[in-house]
Parts: sequence; C-alpha cells; structure tokens
Amino acid sequence: MKRMTVFFLLCALMLGLCGCGDKGTEELDGAALVKALLDGGAFSQKLEELPASKATAFYGVDSARLTEALLYHASGVSKEQIAVFHMESAEAAGEVVTLLQQTLEGWIAADRDYAPEEVPKLEKAVLRQSGAWVVLVVANDPTAAARTVGEYI
Repeated sequence: MKRMTVFFLLCALMLGLCGCGDKGTEELDGAALVKALLDGGAFSQKLEELPASKATAFYGVDSARLTEALLYHASGVSKEQIAVFHMESAEAAGEVVTLLQQTLEGWIAADRDYAPEEVPKLEKAVLRQSGAWVVLVVANDPTAAARTVGEYI
C-alpha cells in the first residue's frame, strides 16, 4: 500500500512539473501583449499601428517566413516602438533576432549625432525570442516594458 501511495504521489509530482517552465509561447496572443504594452505606461509618445507589410520594408524580415507581425511606432524622430513577429519556425525567429540586433546597432550609431536623446532607449531595448516569437520594444521606460513582455514570454 505504501508503494502504491508513493507511486501516485510521484506521478502527481511529475505531472505538476510538466506544467512548469515554458509559458506556452506558441499560444501567445500577440494582440494582448501589444495592448498590455500600450496600456502599461512605458511610452512617452503615442504609438500608431503600422501595416504588417512594413515588417519587410522597415526591418528586413523575410515575408515568406513571417506568419504574423504587429507593428507600432511613434512619429517623428522618436524610436519608441513595438514589433511582435511570429515566424514559421524558431530558426527563422533566431535569424530575426540577429537582424534586429544589427538594426538596433545601426540606429544607435546613426542617432548618436542625429537624435542623442533616443540612444539610451535603443541601448536598453527589450529584444526577446521564445520559440517562433520575437518581440522588440523600444520604450521610454524599458523596465516597465521588460516586465510586461516577461509576463507573456
């Protein structure tokens, strides 16, 4: 009887542990993440939605491997933005992360003279990948943005 009880307790423990870890990123609701970011007070500028087609033009993302893109940008010289990409695979998402890192480095170099007030935002940009999802957030309050992103991925 003791062995049976121990066996069932171990099974319950293993089932409980299986639920830990990954936050189900394949089921990520990109629109809910964007709404939470927009409502979270991390931005000093109003962000406007851009069409998903700008993912290729603005970021260089391969549209053939992109399944969803949610893009929001501030107007003018501000670099504040939200970009949420769902790619066809984790490998494609990894390529987007590399591409976005290079893009951020280019923006930082260009803005040192052009818009130096934007450089700290770019240097503290939130860039995360989880599975086939990639999130880039450039915000006035990067800590708040990172906290919100962390709640989703």
